[in-house]
Amino acid sequence: MSEHIGARERKVNIDVLPETLLSGHLTVPWGAYARGTVLLAGFPRAKPDATRRGSLAAALNKAGLATLQLDLLRATEDRDTTNVFDVDMLAERLVGATRWLRAQPETAGPGAWLYRR
Repeated sequence: MSEHIGARERKVNIDVLPETLLSGHLTVPWGAYARGTVLLAGFPRAKPDATRRGSLAAALNKAGLATLQLDLLRATEDRDTTNVFDVDMLAERLVGATRWLRAQPETAGPGAWLYRR
């Protein structure tokens, strides 16, 4: 749960490509509409990365920015480590997630940033 007062949080499933549904967590603090959104992308098995993403998301939310924490691989794809290096596939998914964010009323504002660690 976000520490930012008035934050709206929800788990999301984003259809980034035909037949490609990715899971994520969207947090939109009160007042974030004008400030922007940060997309924090990673991989399901990367527990330390997920912890860092959660800490970074909390700091960004506290600063009034919306965040979308997104796993770029589905659970079945995560078993094959070559997927981590499939740059074309990952880029398509990031583009799809960005389109999804732009289509959401609470994140369609002018500010949109992308962070990948």
